[in-house]
Parts: sequence; structure tokens; C-alpha cells
Amino acid sequence: MKYVVAKGNCFYNDGNIYDAGDVITKSIFKPESAFDDAVSKGKIIVVEEKADEKKESGKADEVKTDEATADENKKEQETEKKSGSKKGGK
Repeated sequence: MKYVVAKGNCFYNDGNIYDAGDVITKSIFKPESAFDDAVSKGKIIVVEEKADEKKESGKADEVKTDEATADENKKEQETEKKSGSKKGGK
């Protein structure tokens, strides 16, 4: 699982600042039970791995949309060329 610092919280360890939204691991806490306490109090939250997968699939959808738009633009240009040649033959 992936953990991040909750909004309105921060942690400091060995010169490193872990601010809201930063990924954080249990290994920086001494004792490690302090990490579990922070999670139970909502100072550190679990980020679902599935959310990352959705982001990846969303990127794939964006690429498909861009390709479809490019194909559509190409068809419009071809149509304009065809109709343009008729207009030019006056």
C-alpha cells in the first residue's frame, strides 16, 4: 500500500520534511508504532493502488481521443480539398 501525509500535517525526519500529499513510509518512524498511530488518527492516509491504475487507463483514453480528433481533422481537410477543387474550377 501507498501512504501519503494528510492535508494540514507534516513530519520531519533526518533533515527531510514530509508535507501534505508527500509519500511517506513506516521506516522513517522510530518506533514504527508511531506510524500506525498517525494512520489511525488520520494524519497519514492510505492511497489506493487502484487509483494509480485508473490514472494510467485515463491516459490511454486521452491518447485514443487525440487520435480520433486527428483522424477527424484529416477527414475534414480532405473534404475541404475536394470541395475547394470544385470552387477553383469556376
